[in-house]
Amino acid sequence: MRFALALAVLAGCGANLINSGGPDDAAIDAPPGRPDAPVIVVDAAVDAPPDARACLEGDARTIGPDGSCLFLFTARKSFTDASAQCVGLGAHLAILTTPALDTAAEALVGNNDTFIGLTDQITEGQFVWVDGTPLAFSNWESGEPNNGGGSNEDCAIIAGARAQKMWDDRPCAPNGTAGTYAVLCQR
Repeated sequence: MRFALALAVLAGCGANLINSGGPDDAAIDAPPGRPDAPVIVVDAAVDAPPDARACLEGDARTIGPDGSCLFLFTARKSFTDASAQCVGLGAHLAILTTPALDTAAEALVGNNDTFIGLTDQITEGQFVWVDGTPLAFSNWESGEPNNGGGSNEDCAIIAGARAQKMWDDRPCAPNGTAGTYAVLCQR
């Protein structure tokens, strides 16, 4: 919207707005009768970068301290479905690499146990983010990760139902009463 408004203002000032890369570009120098008007080249192939899109998705949302959009879906899903939901929106499950970003995420999820983009599905005991980034910062609850109860707990959640809202490893897919959680996406 702001981009379109800026173009309208520039065009109203007599600027010649052209689309770079088109076959007619070489023939355009300035508008007829206005040889002194500035020529502004607009690359039509460039839209706003994905990170600059409005943060409107989800049941709740916030802008993280790093400028990323965090958005929460409270409908419970498996890790695979949660990841697909985020990707379908041009995002990924949340990658919380700093204490400040984790604090913002914890505030957003409220009391919802919520999937984040951290898993040890590839190599047991070696948690990595969904983009392949190794785990550097973590906020595990004391005693976690632990494959609790002898089950395969390969996906991380923010344990929103707990007072401290720290991380816990949980099943990635439905397993009794566990394995489906709210979804925290990031773009």
